[in-house]
Amino acid sequence: MPNLRSPSLPVIREETAKFYQNVNLMSPVSDNKRKISGSLISSLSRRSPSSQSTASSGSATRVSSNSFAAASLQKEVNEVEIPANLISKETYEFLGFTPATAEILWRYYTKLPEDMDWSFFDYVGNRFWDAKDATSGLDDWNKYMDAVGINARLQSAIMLPEYEDIRYTYPCSFWLLEAMEMKYQTLASLENELRQQMARIQHGTKSGKERSRPVSMHSVPTVSSSSIPKTPAKSLESESGTSSAPVVETEVDAPMTLEGHTMIWRGAKKDQINEFYNTQTGVIDLAAISFAPGDFSGLKCVPYFTPQREVVDRYAEWQKHKTEISNTVIVQIAVPNTWIEKLTLKYLWLNPRDITDAWRKVIWYSRRSRNLPPELRSAKKSDLLIGHIANGIKYKFESLKSPAEIKESSLVKVKINGEERPAI
Repeated sequence: MPNLRSPSLPVIREETAKFYQNVNLMSPVSDNKRKISGSLISSLSRRSPSSQSTASSGSATRVSSNSFAAASLQKEVNEVEIPANLISKETYEFLGFTPATAEILWRYYTKLPEDMDWSFFDYVGNRFWDAKDATSGLDDWNKYMDAVGINARLQSAIMLPEYEDIRYTYPCSFWLLEAMEMKYQTLASLENELRQQMARIQHGTKSGKERSRPVSMHSVPTVSSSSIPKTPAKSLESESGTSSAPVVETEVDAPMTLEGHTMIWRGAKKDQINEFYNTQTGVIDLAAISFAPGDFSGLKCVPYFTPQREVVDRYAEWQKHKTEISNTVIVQIAVPNTWIEKLTLKYLWLNPRDITDAWRKVIWYSRRSRNLPPELRSAKKSDLLIGHIANGIKYKFESLKSPAEIKESSLVKVKINGEERPAI
């Protein structure tokens, strides 16, 4: 996250802005904001960081951006209004705060004492402490968002009913912060993206195929990573927190399956993936995508993946609704089965006929922000946990007196080949 104190840092530099203004894709600055054509933003979001070629459509054997429903999610937007300066009151508004709340945050930031090492974005997260968080379907999420000053557009996206089950997998503040981080980081990288696009246009490097491809405002590029390492790693993490994990090449068109491998998926912001996977060395940093505790980790922040492409697709769809400019990518990793076999593995499934199952116990402790007790040592010490995803539509987990109170209705569901199944 940029820690920049100068309010005069432009989101788009004058030279870049003039180029796009000359072709009517961008407006001059007015009231500390400027407008960008929706078609220009769409063309940026369709490009993967290192794409060479793209399949024209998804298929049963290949995976491309078109294999995901999130990629075809479109909104008819003629233009997007962005702040002229990255460090500004207008940026707080762009992130999703009401004008009144943005004014308060900006006043706090500009009056920041010199000896306080707070960044511009620190005030975003701090704002969410100003009211009691909404954590389940029993809470009033709109009331919480009103209290912390969230605008109507972001509130509406957070509360979309078709994503109700995944919404209640984390507190409201988590989803707000995630959406605002994406917006802020997209603004911070927009100048670089626009300059790269400008160079392609100036030098005529775009292929005819790319020119003819339809683009959409909220497309999701797919970064697919796969490999066959000669010597599988013995554990997922090294002592330094990084791993020589099974990742070798990055492309946007990859096989749906690979013999001897298990495919796993993860959605994230583009900058997180750049930190997660070093294209030069082939080494991954799990800490880059380990930003919150989850269903199985107690208080510990660990990385989560899913073997179900449909699950990551739903999360990506919802993310696009929450952001005017999306830099969401979906990562596909082919993990050698021989490497998985060397890990200590534990499955955690909800058993409808056994209210004492380990899944309920691990969920009960983790969702109550408690460390796992010694009786769950097998889960605590495992290298890899695979299990169902829980939500809090009908529960405030912190109020449950025992794991036995967690019912089958707490499972997140996903449709796979027309059949509703528990999400993993």
